[in-house]
Amino acid sequence: MNQLTRVQVKQNTLYKYLSELEAYQSSNFQAHAHLGLLIEYMKNAYTVITQHLNSLLQNDEITFGLVWTLFKHNTLIYTTCPGTGKPRCIRYNFGKMVIMGNAEYFCIEGHYLDYNGRALGKVSEVLTIQQFQGTKLISTLKAFPLHYHQNADEVQLRLTDYGRKFVFLREAHHVQYQGMAFQMKNGVPVKIQVNSRVVIDAAFFCKKNPNYPRPFIKGRNGNVIDINLLNLPGNKMQGMDPTEMSGDDFLLCSPTVLGFSLGNKLWCKWSQVAYNYQS
Repeated sequence: MNQLTRVQVKQNTLYKYLSELEAYQSSNFQAHAHLGLLIEYMKNAYTVITQHLNSLLQNDEITFGLVWTLFKHNTLIYTTCPGTGKPRCIRYNFGKMVIMGNAEYFCIEGHYLDYNGRALGKVSEVLTIQQFQGTKLISTLKAFPLHYHQNADEVQLRLTDYGRKFVFLREAHHVQYQGMAFQMKNGVPVKIQVNSRVVIDAAFFCKKNPNYPRPFIKGRNGNVIDINLLNLPGNKMQGMDPTEMSGDDFLLCSPTVLGFSLGNKLWCKWSQVAYNYQS
């Protein structure tokens, strides 16, 4: 006799997928009657929230109390790089409300793709939206679903192109750079103006800056690859294969690369979009 597996899902999570549940029910005549009961219950339980949310979304606005309704698992989240100010995307995993100090935040846990000198793969990222009063345009939030961007299609194409450049630059290169670079000090980006030849080399950067915060890469199978282990002789652990990357993978690539400014004599992080690629 087969045993039934009991699955628990938070009610707020189910609410975010109410439209999908209704679409499945209408397209599947064999959908169990219990699904109809669930949908009816969710509609009744969230009547007030739905009415308020619909009135806000008509103007692409949101309140802090309803920010959680915007984010679904695997949604592409638009934000900007704190060091360069350039656009970037991460993929949403989950989120929750937290209290830090005297303020409340909605914390977003997601992932993007980065390269540590030996492997290319997923890296966790945490973004926060601080509590605010009244309503805000969704597109003015620190992080929001990409489809709320007024130029979402253009941004997606641009970030995909940036991602291809990132993958191209993952190995060592000697190029000309003009623009803003930065170093992370005590968790804060310190910006540096650069106009010189630079050496892009993530592996050597990590070797020369052993205490610099570095990402932990995850492979396709989700296993975390410790960067310190990657430097051991004979270690064959690998992340993603760049030849197998799809459009969405490029879209999620890091907005920066690691290198050394020959003019400034500094190790920095750089935007990969401001290079002259001629060596």
